[in-house]
Formats: sequence, C-alpha cells, structure tokens
Amino acid sequence: MDQVIEKVNSLELVDEVLHFGKLGIFWGKLSEASYSKTAYHKNLLKMPFYRNITIRNANTFDKIGHFLKHNKKEIDNDIISKNQ
Repeated sequence: MDQVIEKVNSLELVDEVLHFGKLGIFWGKLSEASYSKTAYHKNLLKMPFYRNITIRNANTFDKIGHFLKHNKKEIDNDIISKNQ
C-alpha cells in the first residue's frame, strides 16, 4: 500500500483533491469538464497496480460501509466459524 500511496502522491493533479484514509484513497474531481486531463485518467489507469485495486463512487462506498457496520456481528461470526 505504501508503494501505491507514494506513486499517487507523485502525480501532478489538475483540479483534483486526494485524501489518504484508513480504508482507501479518496479521489475527488472538482470539474467534470476536464476529466480526460486528470492524473487519474492520464496516469493511474496505466499503472501496473491498477488491476489489483477497486474503484467505487461515494454512494457505493457509503452503502458498503453501512452494510458492514450493521452486519458486523454476522460477519465476525462467519469468520470465527470458518477458522474453527
């Protein structure tokens, strides 16, 4: 993960904002008009690790977080039973 962060930090951003969070990299675009000029579009898509990551929009991320928060006990029990 450190290698990915280092690579992403080295990109020249064009009206983009980045936040490195605990669970992922949050990438924001300030204007849709220049999407094809973004570091994400021009550089990230071409990097070797791109195939090993997943990209989700904010709505999907929120839904996954909501699901995990409300189903944590069930998930924990599944993990425990699989490890026994």
